[in-house]
Amino acid sequence: MPSAPAWPEAKIEHLRAMVKAGKSAGEMATELHTTRNAVLGKLDRLGILLGGAKRHHAEPRRHKLRPPPRNSVTPSQRPLVFQPTPPRRFSWEAAVDTAPEPA
Repeated sequence: MPSAPAWPEAKIEHLRAMVKAGKSAGEMATELHTTRNAVLGKLDRLGILLGGAKRHHAEPRRHKLRPPPRNSVTPSQRPLVFQPTPPRRFSWEAAVDTAPEPA
């Protein structure tokens, strides 16, 4: 898989200057002749944030433990006996069995 073209140092410095000037990612992309996603990806890899945003590395959300539904079957209530199913009959087998016998 071919790698993406490298960003020249001059282009990165121009990108940093535009961030300091307060330009949006779309404006930077237009000026650098690239896509907005490419600009955002490069800024992320450089650790630069736009608009004074702060990285927020919060603890993962802890979900509330909910009681089980009233009608649910718990694993201890499930039958442990294996119930074999009868062999399946295919439509072509049924057709052979019901064919009239020759006289």
